[in-house]
Amino acid sequence: LINTLLQVILNGGVLGSCNALCQYAAPFGSIAVMACNLLCDYVGIEAFISLIRKADLNPIWMCEELRLCEIKDCPEGKQCIAFTGTPAVNPSVPQTESKFAFFTQYTTSQEVGAGEILFFLHTAPGSQPPVIEGGNLVDKWPVGVFNIQIGIELKNNEQGDFPIIFKGGLYSMHTYLCNGQCGSHHVHTQLLAQQKFDFNVTQG
Repeated sequence: LINTLLQVILNGGVLGSCNALCQYAAPFGSIAVMACNLLCDYVGIEAFISLIRKADLNPIWMCEELRLCEIKDCPEGKQCIAFTGTPAVNPSVPQTESKFAFFTQYTTSQEVGAGEILFFLHTAPGSQPPVIEGGNLVDKWPVGVFNIQIGIELKNNEQGDFPIIFKGGLYSMHTYLCNGQCGSHHVHTQLLAQQKFDFNVTQG
């Protein structure tokens, strides 16, 4: 993403417009576009371009750099968040060509700043794609017990250059709770909790 936006900036065609610049973030998801527009409009195009030149378009890091998001790390050696309860899917044995919901729960014992809920669903062998990715940004991790619900559709589409085909078999949901954006190299990034849940899917 940073290379894409930098190339646009260096070409010099959109320096007066946040919207025109941020449209180039579309291939990286709606969260990236929304964060790009909000932060660019707030600080102005010139200050925003300066941030882009420094680092990748990490919306949480940029929010913290602009002092719009409170920085509140989990103290070293302490577990501020843990998964609690038992994860499940509904129906208990989903089918391909249908929708299902994944449920899990976590408990926060000490408040942490802005972060991300990230999940990877590893599909059964022979499926395309082999992994489905998704997630949400959170403005903070307050103290308390919270539920996560993720809706997923295993709909086949064999049209086009990249057919989508889901096979029955063992599926595995990997869920990560992070301070900052999961996997980022920026400061104030921590993996707070992770969970793996296996379940079976039948052929629909």
